[in-house]
Amino acid sequence: MPTKRDVERILENRDWKQLFAWGDENKSLYRQLMARIYVKDGIVFWRAVEALGVFAHYIEQKERNYALELVRRYFWMLNEESGGTAWNASEAIGSLIAHCSETCGQFNWMLSGLLEDESLRDGALWGLGQLAQVNPHLVDPLEERIRPFLESEESLARGLAALIYTLVKIPHDDFALYRAEGPKWSIPQELDQRLKNDQGSLELYQDGELRSYRVQELWQAQTVAFWTEKLMIHDLEVELTVASTSVGLCWLGLGPSVEEEQSLRIWASRWLPKGFLIPKREPNGEAIRQFQEYLTGNRKEFTIPLHQLGTPFQLLVWEELLRIPYGETRTYGDIATKVENLKGQRAVGMANHRNPIAVMVPCHRVIGKNGNLTGYAGGLDIKQRLLELEGAILPLISERTEEKSLRRGTMEKMESKSLFMGVEHIGIKAVDLEKALRFYQEVLGFKFLYRIKPGDVELVFLELGGTIVELVEVVDGQRFDDGVVNHLALRVADIFKAVEHLQAYQVELISSEPMALGEGRYNFFFRGPSGEKLELYQA
Repeated sequence: MPTKRDVERILENRDWKQLFAWGDENKSLYRQLMARIYVKDGIVFWRAVEALGVFAHYIEQKERNYALELVRRYFWMLNEESGGTAWNASEAIGSLIAHCSETCGQFNWMLSGLLEDESLRDGALWGLGQLAQVNPHLVDPLEERIRPFLESEESLARGLAALIYTLVKIPHDDFALYRAEGPKWSIPQELDQRLKNDQGSLELYQDGELRSYRVQELWQAQTVAFWTEKLMIHDLEVELTVASTSVGLCWLGLGPSVEEEQSLRIWASRWLPKGFLIPKREPNGEAIRQFQEYLTGNRKEFTIPLHQLGTPFQLLVWEELLRIPYGETRTYGDIATKVENLKGQRAVGMANHRNPIAVMVPCHRVIGKNGNLTGYAGGLDIKQRLLELEGAILPLISERTEEKSLRRGTMEKMESKSLFMGVEHIGIKAVDLEKALRFYQEVLGFKFLYRIKPGDVELVFLELGGTIVELVEVVDGQRFDDGVVNHLALRVADIFKAVEHLQAYQVELISSEPMALGEGRYNFFFRGPSGEKLELYQA
């Protein structure tokens, strides 16, 4: 079993991978987390609360109802027979229900019942706020129990109640359910105005951090409603993930739903740092309907309001994407010329890849100058079918649908085994590029492939027996600062997933992000355990 200090360390770092490894060895690890929750002393306490829910959800993948038993144990510990020994139980119960709502959602009423106990009130409100972010329908019936805390004398209780209302209340343009006093999750105008001006301050544990808020911020917080549905693009089943703010559609992705949600959360943490994600179909219904019409050939233009968030240059590129008509394509060079960018295709390629609203901001209509489809965040299968649908390219008819599906499934299995496909090339520094070129060709018999100058440094590529050598021109007298054999480049299928793989193993990174080299090519530098320079290369 890990020591007390071991547990503190993984909580400080939110190292859930290590937590899961310990859990595989001993499922009773929850006892140490419960003991840590007894002491409410800041960020580590909250990390322990979160860890309990995360841990229970992990174990439930193998042992169903594991979290259910923990929730029951906590409620028993709160009753008089046990002596009431469950300190800070409401926070723990809230975390368990929020992380394991599929098996523990039926405890929503019991959690709200803890609001009657002043010592448990704030934890219960926090737990209901977390539950509203993953399963708002479980909080929807509890309005009458939460409503009084909007007028609490304590700013923490007011703020938490305000957040729950913000997450669950029905937008004005949606159909609202009514009760005797009016629509559900609505309040008198006078109270609404008070909350809009409420300067009360509070700290809220959210997404791994203790964040400071004003009550008015939570009452008017930006929410990002997201939803996923399965659709068919010709013969290919995809998962459509869409997300909207009160301004408009901010996300459309066609990758696996789990990966899309993770990417959406990372994106939202940068561009909407005080926003809250919540699974809701209602604000996204029109976007889904228009996308379905597009897939059936009944729509060529979208009329959905967009909420585009990015750097000034990204917004400029995305504006050009919106000008590409249905059924037509442009090259990276065409877009670079339009935005008058000196960096050319490289910068355009990166902006294209960072586009969070696929299809409706049609990055799929950008291809290589030689007609190659190049890269696409959703996968080239999807890009090909979108362009076939629009008539921008001819469909591939040489294979039957079943054969293509079988081949695609086989390729996906092969790709999942390893992101790394082989050695792409070995980079060697050349003080005198022409002299080095003659040596490798005339003396060693290398075959000349091509030479390029993407920046200040010229590169020459040679091949011998299937191995490629890249001669890197030395400039400014900097000869061998990082070795004569400068780097080993590895060929990868998906450079962005490969970078995430390196980050998961805490590898030392040299590059800040993959660099677009044009025509769908990317590279990224990092170091090995001895400081050796390595490169990821995607063509």
